[in-house]
Amino acid sequence: MTLPSCPSVVFGGGASPLQPPPAALQVTQQQQQQPQPQPQSTSGMSPVLYPVVYVSPAGLLTVLMRHDVAVEMTLDRAIRVVNHAHKAVAATNGRGNASCIYHMAAKIYQDRTSTQLELFGGRRARMTTELMEFGTVPGTCYRLTKYGLEANVTSDFTDLSQDMSVTLLFSSSGYGPHLIAQYEDVAQVPPFYCY
Repeated sequence: MTLPSCPSVVFGGGASPLQPPPAALQVTQQQQQQPQPQPQSTSGMSPVLYPVVYVSPAGLLTVLMRHDVAVEMTLDRAIRVVNHAHKAVAATNGRGNASCIYHMAAKIYQDRTSTQLELFGGRRARMTTELMEFGTVPGTCYRLTKYGLEANVTSDFTDLSQDMSVTLLFSSSGYGPHLIAQYEDVAQVPPFYCY
């Protein structure tokens, strides 16, 4: 079965992708007893029941959730969460030693013991176990070490304009078309509940 908006494979057994798994039917029936706003249907199509779990052709397990949120995962636990509505991304690699958060107002990248920040208004900071540097680019920079504060230092801030979340996700060895069969097994494991 395919998801109309994505050239990917949706897994859910022989049932339609718009039908919830049997275990979720009980939860759905209990939730229907409470008043809830009705989802709007466009062009006569039935509303999509979230979460939708599918395996992408790139060999990633993707979970589409409500409110325009998608979670992409690899078998070795690299994960990327994208909130399209708020234009925000968070990711971590499979080893857990590198992560990033990207938003319009701030970009943060952590790699082992170093963390870099690029904040709204050209403000930047870099923190390691030995020092902390902060300032504006171009402008005045400061370095704080165990010996004190130095002003007007030359700092080498990393350019965080590129989204590193995709790099973290694909630096994993747990993705790729050769692993699609293993992802299918993971996607078939019920139940997926929507709370």
